[in-house]
Amino acid sequence: MNNPKTLDDLVNPSPEDIIRFVAEQHRLAAEDLIGRSRRADIVEARDIAVEEMYVRLRHMNLTDIGIKLNGRNYATIKAALERRKIDVPISGIIDREVVVEDAKAGMSIEDMAYKHHCSRHSIQRILYGAKAQLNPDAAEVA
Repeated sequence: MNNPKTLDDLVNPSPEDIIRFVAEQHRLAAEDLIGRSRRADIVEARDIAVEEMYVRLRHMNLTDIGIKLNGRNYATIKAALERRKIDVPISGIIDREVVVEDAKAGMSIEDMAYKHHCSRHSIQRILYGAKAQLNPDAAEVA
């Protein structure tokens, strides 16, 4: 990691990189963030790590983030994001009509998955079921 000064100094950070970086910035051990402590300074640092993973690692959903933090559940991760004033969808229900509209507007599958907080596969299934055509200019990311 070569002691980056900011998370922006990391190229393609992993969840573990983010956990280590946030822990170091708060003079804690990575194990503290992963652990079960509810000490205020650890909770604050853990919430920051959750926020950074949510914002920077677009492919991870709330459950994935929770797994990286010692198996915390979706609701715990959602609560951490809410404490950080990050908007989180109310439920896991995907508005299929909006997905189809996004596809017709040229949004890529990856961007739709990020926007709707679901997998690319889920977006593809919705589009297949709706027989929607992607705009040919929409960038498909493998």
